[in-house]
Amino acid sequence: MKRKTKIDEHNSLIVYKIEDSSHLILDFTDELAVEDSDKKSMVKGKGQINKQIATFIYEYLEGFHIQTHFVKDLGLREILIKQVELFPIDIVIHNITNDDFRKRFNLDENKELVPPVTEYFLIDESGQRTMINTSHALVFCRVNTEDLKTIERFSSKTNVILKSLFMRRNLQLIDFKLQFGKLNDTIMIAMPLTLDTMSFINPVTSEKFVPKWNKDNLEQAPEYFNRLSDIIFKV
Repeated sequence: MKRKTKIDEHNSLIVYKIEDSSHLILDFTDELAVEDSDKKSMVKGKGQINKQIATFIYEYLEGFHIQTHFVKDLGLREILIKQVELFPIDIVIHNITNDDFRKRFNLDENKELVPPVTEYFLIDESGQRTMINTSHALVFCRVNTEDLKTIERFSSKTNVILKSLFMRRNLQLIDFKLQFGKLNDTIMIAMPLTLDTMSFINPVTSEKFVPKWNKDNLEQAPEYFNRLSDIIFKV
């Protein structure tokens, strides 16, 4: 087996470089981000669930000609991915007002946004995020005008595809995050879509599935991940 070396760790993901390979290994950990806490919390099985959902979505999107960095499933919690030039931009697509969005714009709760709202955030070296517009992206994020057009088109198309996919599971997609990269002049999704990066609401019961964790709801995390996994895969 070729030696692998950890080169990055963020957002409950560990990235490994493989000896003599142009590919990377992405490991989905059981770590849970908890607000106002420096301690790491773990949810047994979370990494495997997120890996299964990310793999499912990668393969589903590629069926609609959306390029991704995904290569293959390595089992358990790991996948093989292409090594791309990652753009330092977090893209958040809002279909329905979440709590933060509602407060920022003084809107009603659970209001459907037509058309959906796309927000861009610059990610600095410390992982801090600053909201930017497309002009900022051209100056600070190593993208050109054509790159941005492709990113915007792929983001919009991905949203349409995912909304339809999840609605068949009685889940409305509230919002989700994307990140893109470039390999040999090809723009592609370069971030896994998991239960850490997507929020939902049941359109019948109005029950929300929002991955925000604090000391008061931490005990509910295992049920959250297992229940959503069951809903998504048991169609």
